[in-house]
Amino acid sequence: MHQITSHKVAGNEKNELFIAVTDAPDPQGGAHHDYHVYTTPDPHGTQYCESIVEIHFQNGPIPANGINGVTNEVLLALVKDRLECFQAGKFACAENEAALAYVTEALEILKGRTRDRIARQVEGQYKV
Repeated sequence: MHQITSHKVAGNEKNELFIAVTDAPDPQGGAHHDYHVYTTPDPHGTQYCESIVEIHFQNGPIPANGINGVTNEVLLALVKDRLECFQAGKFACAENEAALAYVTEALEILKGRTRDRIARQVEGQYKV
């Protein structure tokens, strides 16, 4: 298990969540599949308390393993929707607009990758 800290901002420590990766990387694809978000670590720093959410990513090709987790595209779509809602409300700002543009671009890039893999007939397989 290791912790992710790339979301942290100096000076905002009291308002930040803790992210733990709780599985080993996949030997085929190299990615982790299980992430847990917590409100506080334990006082000894060996485990976490007050779990908010567990995120399980798709593990293995869907044709062989079925749908067993979320995809990067699903999480980006959630963030995209949230930023669109902020931009439609009283929290619209230049930073949200820029973030929305990048999240939308990231989502479209990954969807393009899937379209390319479909066209090459390698989607859903451990093939490059």
